[in-house]
Amino acid sequence: MEVVWNLGAALEYLSRMGCRRVLVQLPQGMTHASERFLSAVEDRSMEALLWGRPAYGACDVVDPEAAGADCLLHVGHLPFPWLTPERAVFYVPPTEVDVGAVADALADRRSVALGGPAGVLPWLPRVAGELRRRGVDAGICEGRGRARWPGLVLGCNFTSLLSCRGEPVVVSDGSFHALGLALLLGRPVVRVDPLGRAETVDPMPTLRRRYALIHGASGVRSWGVIVSDIPGQRREELASFLCRSIRDAGLRCWQVRVTEVTRAVDDLGLEALANTACPRVSIEDSPMHRIPILTPFETLQALRLAAGGRLSRKYVMDVMF
Repeated sequence: MEVVWNLGAALEYLSRMGCRRVLVQLPQGMTHASERFLSAVEDRSMEALLWGRPAYGACDVVDPEAAGADCLLHVGHLPFPWLTPERAVFYVPPTEVDVGAVADALADRRSVALGGPAGVLPWLPRVAGELRRRGVDAGICEGRGRARWPGLVLGCNFTSLLSCRGEPVVVSDGSFHALGLALLLGRPVVRVDPLGRAETVDPMPTLRRRYALIHGASGVRSWGVIVSDIPGQRREELASFLCRSIRDAGLRCWQVRVTEVTRAVDDLGLEALANTACPRVSIEDSPMHRIPILTPFETLQALRLAAGGRLSRKYVMDVMF
């Protein structure tokens, strides 16, 4: 397994590995550029195959052999060591960052912890160096679990920022990662885009919607517990625990096996769903569903409320088993 930030180097590694059929897996937002990657592979005298749906993260890595290939080119994410095929190359296209502009946006802080998605990581040391030159204490820390790369922030893991002293700052194009951190902390979080434009991401509108869904689900009688067949999102023990907890509360529960959580789950005849796959699917995609789709934490809160208990004041992004 190799990790590179240059497509040419990625192709060179695949050639050296003796790959004959390369499965190309692209993230959402880059699938429109599939021909570029497929052609680049074939220009190196290797056959290129395209995985037919977007990769949602490093939790969603395909086994190339199961898809009829002998190697994998995964684009856009850094790997989880325990979930990576041996014959795989991870290529992360760097996101161009205006170091001076980002430093300008943070120059009035005393101390900051810098983090962001995979594409910005090569730039963070330069941003930190520029901030230190201006007298700002800037740190980049290694995370835990799925986010072991220094400064790496995932949609479900923010430990690289929480491990550092200083105000956490997310450097990213969109607000997805910053919102996750804000939900976890229960307070606004600063995000700076690669051009140096800063904003404060407020979790309260999202938290109000989530707690409204919890209240709505506290009165249902039939539940489904979603179990994903995406390897990095398949949490059998957690699903069994949740279904057991629901049944212990005198309610009906069945496990629901899916690859993706689509609108089709609304038509299964169940009143609410507990989602053990990616927690951000529950949070971001809820508006398109007719029934409550809750995270594991939210499901336990709904059961507590139904039993006459009080909701937790602290929102928990995810419950890892």
